Amino acid sequence: MNQRDKNLLMLRPEIPSALISENMSRDEKFQNKTLRPVAKLQDLLFVEVFRNYIQKHKNTFYGFSIEKRFLFIENAMQRDIKFRNSLKGIMIGQFTMEEYGIYIQNSSALNKRMMNIVKERMFSNIQLLEDHGAYPAALARIRRHHDERPRPAARTLQMVSAEQIAEPCTGIEVHHSQSQ
Repeated sequence: MNQRDKNLLMLRPEIPSALISENMSRDEKFQNKTLRPVAKLQDLLFVEVFRNYIQKHKNTFYGFSIEKRFLFIENAMQRDIKFRNSLKGIMIGQFTMEEYGIYIQNSSALNKRMMNIVKERMFSNIQLLEDHGAYPAALARIRRHHDERPRPAARTLQMVSAEQIAEPCTGIEVHHSQSQ
């Protein structure tokens, strides 16, 4: 496993309820092992992305009843292909190389699972989408909770050369620029 993949896995929150068992389908295992932790990690970003989406749509969201707000979220994620692809990119960018390999084997079904998870997170975060003072207070609570989460021991950064980075990659040549 490369360093990028190790770093991505270290960042992910643990979800105790996301159990994995032998009798689960491969898609269910992927959902619990990858999709749910990534969605939780990206939770605040999803809120900000959706707030931006609301703003681009002239803040009509804020005039809707709660039921219509849920419909607005659902419709945005189903019908606005650019927005949907943006949300998928936020998730896929957090996959390890191995996870991406699994994802591309059954992307259609996994995309449905992914969007359902993101939609449910938006529904549960609907108060954070408010246009007034509730948002900053709720966001501060979430950030405090996130900051209190136990973290792995601090690590020191190690400088590596271009040769070390290219070493695991086959067919890559490292060219040195000569300073004059």
